Amino acid sequence: MTNPVVEWAIALDAVAGDLRNKGKLDMAERCYNVALEVKETVLGKEHLSLANSFDSLAAISQERGDMRQAEQYYSYALETTERILPKSNPQVYSRLDRLAKCLLKENKLAEAEALYLKAQSFWEENSRNGSEARAAYALGNVYMLEKKYQEAQPYLANALKLAEEFYGPDSIALVPFLNRYADLLYYQGQDGPRQELKARACAISGTPL
Repeated sequence: MTNPVVEWAIALDAVAGDLRNKGKLDMAERCYNVALEVKETVLGKEHLSLANSFDSLAAISQERGDMRQAEQYYSYALETTERILPKSNPQVYSRLDRLAKCLLKENKLAEAEALYLKAQSFWEENSRNGSEARAAYALGNVYMLEKKYQEAQPYLANALKLAEEFYGPDSIALVPFLNRYADLLYYQGQDGPRQELKARACAISGTPL
């Protein structure tokens, strides 16, 4: 049976979400914090519901432009999730990705790179769920931002391969993988292969080259 106090905290989270959508960030933050305190008291610190609260508080901090506070909350969310779930669970990568994207907005490229490197070992052959393609893409993209084109190449190539295996060769989901790999080939001076990737992306998306 669900604890009625926990049900109240979850309902308060929903109220906070509505307040946030209306732009009432201060009130939303107070509600999220009260709900978080209740959940910590009743459920303990090893519960995924706490990670959800940290994510919500991080999002509010981002909307305010307080990236340092957002980074801290995203870190709490990831640490909580990693203690509870196996690394191959999609929620672990999703939270790592949020933290890494926050770091990128702070121009902390090396820290984001380290997180995405860590994520490359999350999945075995029998536990793939699509996240591994996104993780390889994300790391390749960080290398692109750092102008480390040689380092980016194997990750973007592998990201495209994994995405093709997971989504299928004609899926619209392949378009960003194709376009980013094409961007890399531009910087490497490989215009022929680049044009082939661009043409394939356009054919899939139905847009002119």
